[in-house]
Formats: sequence, structure tokens, C-alpha cells
Amino acid sequence: MKNDEKEYITIHRIVAEGEFVAIQSEGTIREQIHTFWDILRIDVNELIVEQWQAVAVFPDNAEHSNGPF
Repeated sequence: MKNDEKEYITIHRIVAEGEFVAIQSEGTIREQIHTFWDILRIDVNELIVEQWQAVAVFPDNAEHSNGPF
């Protein structure tokens, strides 16, 4: 996947505890809505030393009206 195919639109949640930060955001990949979870580990110098990402597509026809966020 090319970087220009993924676009972040809105940050919905930021949760931090200790050296970890979790960020839930909304974006698109190839114009389809996705939920992105980025998890970061921050060191004592306030630098990102590790990053993990989980990406989930939100279906066009969901079985509920709650939305992806």
C-alpha cells in the first residue's frame, strides 16, 4: 500500500498510562472508511521507541447504527 492511499481524518480518542499511549482515529484507505489504532511506547526522553498499529475496515452496511466510533 502506498502512503498516499492512507489518509487520517479525525482523532477520536487518546488514552495514556505510564509509558504507553493508544490513539483511535478515523481515516480512509482507497476512499473506504477505516478505524486506526496506534499504540506507542514512549521512553524517559519523551521519544517514541516502539509503535504498533491495528487497522479495521468499517463495512458500508453495518448491522447496527452505532457507527465505527
